Amino acid sequence: MPKRRVDELKPNAFNALLFSASLAQESIGILAESMAVEGLKNPIRVTPSGIIVDGERRWRAAQLLGWELISVTITPEYEASDLLDQVIDAFTSTRSPSIEERVKIYENLVDRLKADSGLAWGGRKPRTSEGSSVSIEEVRNRASKLAGFSSVAQARRASLVFARGSSELKAQVLSGELAVSSAYATLGSDADSPEGKPAKDKPAKDKPAKDFVVQLEAVLEKAFTILQESDQVPTLVKSHVKPWVSRVAELQSRLAHTSRE
Repeated sequence: MPKRRVDELKPNAFNALLFSASLAQESIGILAESMAVEGLKNPIRVTPSGIIVDGERRWRAAQLLGWELISVTITPEYEASDLLDQVIDAFTSTRSPSIEERVKIYENLVDRLKADSGLAWGGRKPRTSEGSSVSIEEVRNRASKLAGFSSVAQARRASLVFARGSSELKAQVLSGELAVSSAYATLGSDADSPEGKPAKDKPAKDKPAKDFVVQLEAVLEKAFTILQESDQVPTLVKSHVKPWVSRVAELQSRLAHTSRE
């Protein structure tokens, strides 16, 4: 088993951002006590340049113990996006993040991926920044998948629940007593706003339209799941989905016009 000097290794850029709770000093101290008695059970995974892919907690514990060398497994030298995938896979392979942890992963990933892609939030409409071929929606899609959500809509609703919900509401979601969709519905029809930012006050007449959009999102999410599992996708898309595309585009145009009034 190859070994590397502890002081030559470096944490990756994602762990502290996404999983800071797991790096708490008290937790590392407990792990160090265990490693002092039992040794290192599993080598840490590092790139040839010394970036830690999996095992930052063990590395930090080794630092506390004053170890000079630590057993390692050498991985390829990953690009940033591939390294991110590896880090998340490593974390989720040993434990199942709670819904609140997945919300934090999603939110931080959106910020990180936007920054890496050179994107900026420009209001209600997604836009691609100059020199970047990645849209805000593509960033959200990737972030929601990496965080373990079935869709961007589910991720954003969960984010709003934990940003605006009461302690009791969040506890119900964490315990599984209440589904995210049900918790989101209790927040009110003005909860859905870009990037989870508080929505401006809207006239009461907007409520039916907002409620309709929430219901429509749920139906479309279910339809998308069915399409993914069907072996008749080309036929279904041609006969049932395509006729709606122009109608959805018309709805988007009308909503955009209304928002400017």
